[in-house]
Amino acid sequence: TVAKQKTCAFLSYRITSEDIYINDYSPESMLLKNTLKNQILVIIGYRHFITGLELGADTWCAELLVIAKRQRPDIYIECFLPFEHQADLWNVFQRENYFSLLSQSDQVTYIS
Repeated sequence: TVAKQKTCAFLSYRITSEDIYINDYSPESMLLKNTLKNQILVIIGYRHFITGLELGADTWCAELLVIAKRQRPDIYIECFLPFEHQADLWNVFQRENYFSLLSQSDQVTYIS
């Protein structure tokens, strides 16, 4: 028999340049990231995590999962993306981070 696996998904809305959380280092963003980090590390029984890698919370969660995976190598990170060229219009830093996270994930799934 196959053991049932718990899955946790981090999916958020698309951030635009007008959004307040576009600054990854604002006090609000740092508080949210710290809260997410603490929650990810205490989730018991979850090893499969899915992220859409949109700018903002999706990306922050993926970054935190990559770090958490160093302590919990059983963590499985899946990037569930709308299409292959999702990051084409992002700035250089955002694209480099995106592709770095893709390379550190265990699975990449494209919807279209």
